[in-house]
Amino acid sequence: MGLWDSISFTVMDSGAPPSGGFALQRDEATQLVERLQDVRKQLRAMHVDAVTLCAITPPSGDPGTMTYQQALTVNAAGQPAALSYGGGHIDLQLSYVTELIVRLETALGMTEASDEAQAGTVSEVGQKAEGRI
Repeated sequence: MGLWDSISFTVMDSGAPPSGGFALQRDEATQLVERLQDVRKQLRAMHVDAVTLCAITPPSGDPGTMTYQQALTVNAAGQPAALSYGGGHIDLQLSYVTELIVRLETALGMTEASDEAQAGTVSEVGQKAEGRI
C-alpha cells in the first residue's frame, strides 16, 4: 500500500474541483510532473552517491579508523549509522516522488482518454445529424 493510495488526483480543464484529493489544471499537472522528474533524477544521483559512501572501508585496521567508519556506515551492533540513515532518507524521498509522478501521469492519461472519448462521441453525433436541420 502506497502513501498516495487513499488520495484522488484529478486533472481538469474547467469546472468546479471535486472535494477531497488534488485537483489540478492540465498545464499545472504537466509542469508538476516535469519538475518532479527533475527531482527524481537528482535523487537517483544522490542515491548512487549514498551507496558509494556507505560502502567505504577504513584505510587501515586501527581502532580509530574502524570506529569512525562504523559511526558513518553501520555500527558494531549492525544498526545503520549517519550515512546509512541519510541513504535511507534518500530512498524514502525517491519512493515518494516516484509514486507521486505515477499518480499524476495516470490522472493526466485518464483525462486524455476521456477527452478522446468525448471527441469521438461528438464526431459520431455530427455524422448522424448530417443533412438534418
